[in-house]
Parts: sequence; structure tokens; C-alpha cells
Amino acid sequence: MGTHGHARVQVHLPNRDMFVAWLLAPVAWLVHLGASYLIVTLRCVDAWNESAVAITLIAVTLLLAAISLYVGLHSWRRMRALGIPADPGIALSKDFGMDGLSMAIGVITGGLFLLLIVMNGVTPFFVPTCATGMG
Repeated sequence: MGTHGHARVQVHLPNRDMFVAWLLAPVAWLVHLGASYLIVTLRCVDAWNESAVAITLIAVTLLLAAISLYVGLHSWRRMRALGIPADPGIALSKDFGMDGLSMAIGVITGGLFLLLIVMNGVTPFFVPTCATGMG
């Protein structure tokens, strides 16, 4: 038995679960960051009108926020399926090995990058996006 009264689980996660937990949310944020800069730049060079920029930015933000939310929920469900308690301190303990660490990281990064994607997605609606000149 582990130190917290739970039997140690020796189930190794498939590579897909590891990819989802460790990389999918940061990649979603990176794609969102690049896409939002591209979308705002298209507005600044008058290639798109404001409504097209707003609709596209909202759609991209919702899509990539949903991916990040999926990471957190998927990792949470896998943690629970592996018998890992909901307490992050327990999940990060060595009693649950790399599987517990990976799923805890997935929950944390899913939430963190969800917040970053949403914050980045709403910023252009409150902050001027195109420089009007320096003089």
C-alpha cells in the first residue's frame, strides 16, 4: 500500500495520454497566440474589417480553449480511472509514479493554458490593436 492508504497502481498510460497531458494544451496556446497576432495584423493592414476579425478571433479562441479544457478534463478522468485521488499533492507523489505525475500535469496545464487562451482572446477587444503613429 502507498503512504496514503491507496494501493500503488502499475498501469502505464498509452502514448496518446502522455501527449495529451504534456503537450496539447501548450501547443493550443501557442497556436492561439500566433493566430491571434495574425488576425489582428490582417485588421491593421486593412485586409479584414472589424466584424470579420471579431468573429474569427472569437471562433479561434473558443476552439482552442475547448482543446485546453479537453486536456484538463481528459487528464482528470484518466487520473480517476487509475485510482489516483483528486488531491494534487497525492497525485504528484511518487506513490503513483509517472502516470500520476503526467495526469496531474495535464490537469494543471489544461487549466493554466485555458486561462491564458481566454485572456489572450479577449485582450484585442479592450486594448487598441493597431498603432496610429509615433508623432
